[in-house]
Amino acid sequence: MRKYVPSSVPYKPIENIQGAFASWTPGKGREVDHPQLISGFSALVASFPAQKQLSFIDTHEDAQRFPFEAFAHKHHDVFADLVISFPGQRLAESAHPKLSDIAMILMVKAEREDDPFKSDRLKRCKTIVQLAAHARNLMHAHGLTSAFVLGIYGDLLRICRCDHSGVVVSQPINLTDADGLEIMQEFFWRFVHPAEDVPFVGWDPTVRKLTSADQEWLKARLDLANFDTKGALPFTEARRAEIFDDGSGGVAVDPRAYILFKAINVNGRLFSRGTTVWLGICDTRISLDGCVVDPPGNVSPEDLKVRVIKDTWRELGRRPETEFYRRLSTVPHSERVGLPSLICGGDLGEKEVRDWETALYGAPSPAPLNADHHQSRLARPASLPDSSYSPPTSLSISTSSRELPAHHPIQQTFTWRQVRGPEYWHRERSHMRFVVGEVGRPITQFKSTRELATAFRDAIIGEFGSNHDAVFLVVTPDSDFQDIAMRVGNILIVDDPDGQEQFCGFIHDFDHSYMTRGVPQGDMSSLSATALTEFLTADDVAGQLKERTGTFLFMSHELLDLDEPVVHDVRHDLHSFYWVLLWVVLRHTKHNMPGGIRVRGMGTPDACTRVFKQSDSSDAANAKLSWLFTSKSPVITGNDPLTMLMKEFGALVRKSVSESESPSPTTTLDYDAVLDVFGRALARQDWPTSEDSPVPYVPPTWHPIKGWVFEDAPPKPHARVHRHGKRAEVASESDSGNEIDEDDFDEAYESSDDGQPVPCSSGDPRDDEVAPSGHDGLARSCMVSSLYSVERLGIGMDEGDADELEDAAEVSALIGYRDDDD
Repeated sequence: MRKYVPSSVPYKPIENIQGAFASWTPGKGREVDHPQLISGFSALVASFPAQKQLSFIDTHEDAQRFPFEAFAHKHHDVFADLVISFPGQRLAESAHPKLSDIAMILMVKAEREDDPFKSDRLKRCKTIVQLAAHARNLMHAHGLTSAFVLGIYGDLLRICRCDHSGVVVSQPINLTDADGLEIMQEFFWRFVHPAEDVPFVGWDPTVRKLTSADQEWLKARLDLANFDTKGALPFTEARRAEIFDDGSGGVAVDPRAYILFKAINVNGRLFSRGTTVWLGICDTRISLDGCVVDPPGNVSPEDLKVRVIKDTWRELGRRPETEFYRRLSTVPHSERVGLPSLICGGDLGEKEVRDWETALYGAPSPAPLNADHHQSRLARPASLPDSSYSPPTSLSISTSSRELPAHHPIQQTFTWRQVRGPEYWHRERSHMRFVVGEVGRPITQFKSTRELATAFRDAIIGEFGSNHDAVFLVVTPDSDFQDIAMRVGNILIVDDPDGQEQFCGFIHDFDHSYMTRGVPQGDMSSLSATALTEFLTADDVAGQLKERTGTFLFMSHELLDLDEPVVHDVRHDLHSFYWVLLWVVLRHTKHNMPGGIRVRGMGTPDACTRVFKQSDSSDAANAKLSWLFTSKSPVITGNDPLTMLMKEFGALVRKSVSESESPSPTTTLDYDAVLDVFGRALARQDWPTSEDSPVPYVPPTWHPIKGWVFEDAPPKPHARVHRHGKRAEVASESDSGNEIDEDDFDEAYESSDDGQPVPCSSGDPRDDEVAPSGHDGLARSCMVSSLYSVERLGIGMDEGDADELEDAAEVSALIGYRDDDD
């Protein structure tokens, strides 16, 4: 409890609560006897101060949608049996509370055997899906650093604490036992008395909801900025966030505040980077005489610009994305083509950990963030630092104490290090938030195919050079050496027509990137592809560049089906650009490609599905080779320039593949050859001028989910049981599974994964140490790692489990990969 639910106010047992659940008897057919459950939980918190009171509401008939309405159609609706209000807020049962009003969720099952953490059967996947979906929804709804979901199985309860690196699950707590009731009362007490000045444990202290005054200010500021909101603003989703700039040379600066008013991209997976990309505007108000007001004078043009704010949880094993932006900032503005600019921001997790280290040990000397460093963080006894230093509020200990607190910083996960040991530091994540100057839209939302081609050309320039040295320092998105597998989401179209005068498209999202150690000297723009490869691989002393990382669908075939390691070079990245462009063309333009052959029981796959295989690496590589050498290039209806571009770009890729198979290859594909094809295509005057917007993609009749293939069934309504025993059907258009979105396939891929299950560690829920008498075994904590296959789930399959595979696939799609992501 002290590890995962840190509190600023010590808990002392309050009142006699032994009979809290005396009137409640769980069992089959009584799953919805919620009044007795509500009465029992209410008794546990009845003596809390009024401003800390929790209310428990029966919502088992209410569908909870994904918290961002614009993306709700991509996710299943879920049902919560009971929900818990914010501290001090009373919610009427008839109010049908939404996620914005909910602090915690409870799921109720009839019997102990329904416990998914005890059973090894695949059929328990749906229960895991429910818990994970609720945790994910809570974290997105409030911008939480962690979320709590409670599972009740018969008369036993488990506390699940989720963050973006994993979930810690308590041992079963008996609701009919006095010790168990005391544990739950302490849990609720700690939950509403967090160490920080926030509503409850898990809340991010750098984020808050918008007040009515914030909403009015935002509307006025966007009007002043002449920004078209295209409809009503989603104020329940919007929030105010502080952004700390870690590029100030170690000088402490006050955070900048931005109001994030519209989410434009959301990663809906739980164990992942959890990236949310926002549109936001700088909050320039100041505090004056106890009021928040605009400063005197006119608003600067820069403060009137709508920006893109990225909120993400990076893997500790990867460089902070802001380092790449700062390296790119050395490129003069006049020469920046296809490259975004960083306004401000940094690593909240690293900042908080360093603040803790300063408070515990004194100001640390600069140290590289390598494996040894991460394993030793906050692991040694506290010393006596300068007492004049004010410790961060999340630390909540006296600077005169030598005792380390049981809990850890909240902006960087310590879940794996606490449960498994410091050697698992690489599975942890650190919270980042930063502001980017350019506002873009996805390449699948092009206004014309000429704009699409121009955006791709500029992105290629941005990746491989704009006649400036610094560009070559960046090894771009989703890659180790260079972009092994560019993906659909890596390329954006500049949304501001005025901004397109400099460039139309740009690359972004440097989470999975590497850079050279030093800045090259001299002009590199004339280097051949071979010479550029030799320069970039010269720093590969650790063999990092041989790891296959990228987006599976768009990786070069040479990197998919390998018996021997290969060093990535320029041609692999250009292959990826071709595959991404082909993906967009096949899905969003009118062309002459046939639908393909019918597979028994699987419907008719379209051309895009035949080229981009997800089953395994060998099939994916062979499908790409088959396309290059046996298929004709697509003819785009009424669009000779794009037809020419696809034909000549494909010919370059095909030639490079043939030459790579030759015993003595003579030339290597480089970006100059590709840019020449784009230049000649864009110079043509016969591009379509009307009816040239994206064609909506109509998916095939079968749906691949993370390696499994299922036929789409007709939309199936949710079946829920009323408290009177009748079944209620709640139809949801999001349940059909008929829609396939680019984001479903647009995620990073890692070739290596240890995939080891995580053992449990025993201890009391209050201390994670040896349990005292009376609490024996009550709080053994176990880690549920990132689950993405039947093997990773550690589930044994019986003969009757075949029908449950779709549930396992749903777990995979929701929870995510260990190293995947957006």
